[in-house]
Amino acid sequence: MGMATKTGGSLSAQAVLGALKESSRILRWGFGLLALLYLTSGFTRVAPHENAIVLRFGKLQPNIHSPGFLFAWPFPIDEVVRVPVRSALELRLDAWGSPGDAAQGVTTLHPVRNGYTLTGDANIVHTRLTVRYQIVDPVAAVFSASEPEPLLEAILYQSVTSVLAHTGVDAALTSERDLMRQEIQRLAQEELNRLGMGIQLVAVEFRELLPARAVIPAFQEVVSAQVEARTISQQAESYRAEQLPAAEAEAYRVRQEAMAEAGNLVARANGEASSFLALYAEYEQTPAVTRARLRAETWELISQNVKTSMILPGSPGQLWLPTEPETQP
Repeated sequence: MGMATKTGGSLSAQAVLGALKESSRILRWGFGLLALLYLTSGFTRVAPHENAIVLRFGKLQPNIHSPGFLFAWPFPIDEVVRVPVRSALELRLDAWGSPGDAAQGVTTLHPVRNGYTLTGDANIVHTRLTVRYQIVDPVAAVFSASEPEPLLEAILYQSVTSVLAHTGVDAALTSERDLMRQEIQRLAQEELNRLGMGIQLVAVEFRELLPARAVIPAFQEVVSAQVEARTISQQAESYRAEQLPAAEAEAYRVRQEAMAEAGNLVARANGEASSFLALYAEYEQTPAVTRARLRAETWELISQNVKTSMILPGSPGQLWLPTEPETQP
């Protein structure tokens, strides 16, 4: 009886020991598999539009990893931060947008709930912008600010406020939009560079830039009048450009003719003056002869226009007088 009990206890202990050995072997395999999975979890792939930086126990490692496969120690040893350096990122600024659609009858403005800003001449405008940017320095983009996108948004709103504060509403709504976009981008980029955020602005675009809904019709009339005024001015400039060359050519022709006529008159006057002086010198030498010659030349000139003539008897000389044919005796 005692021997049987001892044999049964020995078998039971062996069974338990075998079970423990089997369990231990399974646990070793399980732990080994978990360790292998843990270690292989450090393999990661960096996408083509990304660069990656590695933080080891929170400390930045010197290498910046390009697209491809990357091995890092699993968390919490290493942390891989992917930065989309080759993507055009977009930020929409809608806080100052118009409160509603004028077509739906929404024309009021709530000073607390509705966003707006002021121009340099104290007019209310609503604006929505889209900003496109790119990360050029992944380290600066990660470590310059804990929340870079809200900071970027605040910088852009500050730049928009500064530009509109120096621009009148008419210019802002019409002729200076492109200049405003360029100035907003310049001011924001300067601030981003000063803070070292590693961000490059690509474009700033106005999706909406409107006055308060209640005064839109009045602004549209003003804009239409300005457009009409510019159109008339351009037409006048075009007409001037067409007519000015012809007028200049005509003025040149008139000046040339006047100069030629003046030359002719001066030459003729000089000739007549020279002839008179020569005649006067001759008259001083022989007055009687000169008078007789002048009288003869004068009657010769007169006789060229006489159609008929008659001789009056009894006169000391021959006197030629013009008479009409019907009055001739």
